[in-house]
Amino acid sequence: MDKTFLSKVKIFDTLNEAEAAEIIKLVKTKTYKKGKAVFREGDTDTSLYIIEEGRVKVINEITPAESKTLSTLEKYEAFGELALFDKAPRSASVIAAENTVIGVIDGKTLEKLLDNNSGIAGKVYKEIIIEIAVRLRV
Repeated sequence: MDKTFLSKVKIFDTLNEAEAAEIIKLVKTKTYKKGKAVFREGDTDTSLYIIEEGRVKVINEITPAESKTLSTLEKYEAFGELALFDKAPRSASVIAAENTVIGVIDGKTLEKLLDNNSGIAGKVYKEIIIEIAVRLRV
């Protein structure tokens, strides 16, 4: 992941080059095969995820045999940001809809960076709030 890519991710698109470089240092890339869970409803990790290639489905598991697709996310979209705020278990599962490459930022590490850099924090938190508001209005 580079600065050009990160500038296309909505929650990071207002960062300058130096700020983007700080975020990029935190990213670990993982590959998920089609059908593999990125995380499951009820999991307690607080990582933030950015789709680099591929697509994922956000689902609620109604029963072990039945699920409801809430949304499909694609390249440049981020997810998992709610856990940065509330530390609550995941409210939905995210499953790779095809072979997918995802940048993962550990929640505690990101939180530490944001706590120590109010400039980055102000920009990122504002964009996350806007993103959450858009999702709620749909």
